[in-house]
Amino acid sequence: MKKSPEDLVHEAWATLQHDRERIDGASSSENWVDLDAPRMRDSSEPTGARGRQVLIRGQPALAALESQIRFATRAGTDSAQLLAGFRGSGKTTILLQLRQALSREFPVIAVDALGYHDGTGPVTIETLLVTLAVAVGEQGAALQVKGAETLGAWTSFLGRIRAALEKVDAELSGEVDLKWLKVNLRGGATFHDRLAGALARQRGDVFHAFEAFFAELIASFGTARPVLLIDGLEKLHQLVDKTAAAYRRFADFFVQYGEVLSIAGAHVVYVVPPQTFVVAPQLRSMFHLVQLSCVRVSPPPPRAVDAVDGIGCDALVEVLARRIDVAALFDPDAQRAIAFASGGHLRNLLAIAADVLMKGSKNAAGEFELPIPLHRSEDAIENHGMFTRQAARANAGILRAINADGDVTRLDSGQIDDLLVAQDLELVLTYCNGDFWYDVNPLVRATLER
Repeated sequence: MKKSPEDLVHEAWATLQHDRERIDGASSSENWVDLDAPRMRDSSEPTGARGRQVLIRGQPALAALESQIRFATRAGTDSAQLLAGFRGSGKTTILLQLRQALSREFPVIAVDALGYHDGTGPVTIETLLVTLAVAVGEQGAALQVKGAETLGAWTSFLGRIRAALEKVDAELSGEVDLKWLKVNLRGGATFHDRLAGALARQRGDVFHAFEAFFAELIASFGTARPVLLIDGLEKLHQLVDKTAAAYRRFADFFVQYGEVLSIAGAHVVYVVPPQTFVVAPQLRSMFHLVQLSCVRVSPPPPRAVDAVDGIGCDALVEVLARRIDVAALFDPDAQRAIAFASGGHLRNLLAIAADVLMKGSKNAAGEFELPIPLHRSEDAIENHGMFTRQAARANAGILRAINADGDVTRLDSGQIDDLLVAQDLELVLTYCNGDFWYDVNPLVRATLER
């Protein structure tokens, strides 16, 4: 039985909403497929498999992470990698795939640090190290074979932290145990202020406790180097006026304390925000970098106002076509408009397509009419971008600078701070076309260019 236009719209909308909610981390392998489109290696060549392949300078992100770990293992050395990307770019999903790919050969401990730190309080190097130890300790203890040894290493760590706190805050030290730390690390700024203040005066003790904990943990696995997958550190919840400082401080952790965070004897992958490398480009030489970029939808700036990269847009339309009946729902021009408006950001692609379905599927008479033509899709896209354009007004200066030239190396310190905020709001997106470059979100680009 042929479905009515209304049924087609509602079913497609539900599919897009479901996938948009899951795009930040799928729970099983069947949900990993098709969450990304090919990136562009150059202006005319699409690359990448039709499954989940995210290209990093021509190499899929998953393969880049895995090959670095295997190469270091063959060489008998450690490895430390940073996986960067915007929210919704698929970082969590890639870590899940990596865990599955390595778990038969390596002890793999995967943690979401956000489950152990709510991000609202101060994130100092001391509280960061305690958070990592709490998260890895709890997850490591859950491993079936080495649980007892891991728990022993964790108990030793608690004792060292308790001893450090006793020197400066006896009341605080008396409470320390795994459950208490986990609850209070999630408890907000007041506890973090107190803990950070106490531990800052005992930084050397904290570093020693952290290194000793991981040395004991790693030793418990014998000759096999464990793989530590650390997600969630990049999800900092800050007010906009503190955003730039928060990203600078976060990057500084890895610049100043990279040796400690590299965790001797292990393979470690940290998920970090893309702003990290704007603030601290030297990290590219300190860690192996894997950065997820958006799908190219237009040439880099400066460019003609109406310049569109057809190959990238077609790849994004294909992403939609694997989920919904694109041809029945949108006419070809509307498909291309949706793809372009997303800026190549996959979560945004699904959100915009869902909005166009809801707001553009009825004609002037209020009746469902498919396929949705270009003019109705443009009206829905304009409505979708309303809040983005409002945010852009407060960031117009940096957006005009990026729109004129996507090379951020020419920006001064004040402009870099503005760029960090604009990236946090997804007003500026990251691309890779031989080298990394930046561009303004298409939802606001036309306003700037006019």
